[in-house]
Amino acid sequence: MKKFLIFSASVFALLCVSCASNKDFGKTDFMGMVIDGNNRPVVAYTVQSGSSRAVSNFAGRFTLSNVKSSTVVLHGSGKGYMNFDAELNQTDCSQVFCIQVQSWEQALEEAERLALAGNLTAAEEKLNLIEKSACDSKRLSYDKKRIEEMKNAEQNEPQSLKESD
Repeated sequence: MKKFLIFSASVFALLCVSCASNKDFGKTDFMGMVIDGNNRPVVAYTVQSGSSRAVSNFAGRFTLSNVKSSTVVLHGSGKGYMNFDAELNQTDCSQVFCIQVQSWEQALEEAERLALAGNLTAAEEKLNLIEKSACDSKRLSYDKKRIEEMKNAEQNEPQSLKESD
């Protein structure tokens, strides 16, 4: 009987320590889902927070283990998609967070729309973000060249035409 009580007390103490250590250090599992601009799941997108790292499954879902439960700093990347960086305040560990990422193609189309609308600075910034996401598209080079040409044309536009706008 004495051995049983010692064993039971040991198991109880172990359970208390493991639960307390999880709460004391403020660590929890962080669950999320990665979707693209068309709200479809993104497969094989890597998400990281500190030393915890996960890859999204066929449904776009991932779980980061032992993440600080208050503020979560996320970094994500995946072939064919823009990188993702965010800081989230996580108050409910049962909540599944949804991360929407743009495909390179969608980002290139957005940069083109910005350029055609005359917002060359924003278009150039978008192209630089695409480049940082390791886009290997030939279209990126083409679009960067076009925006540079548009900027040069805007700078070389005669003063009288600028004033008439």
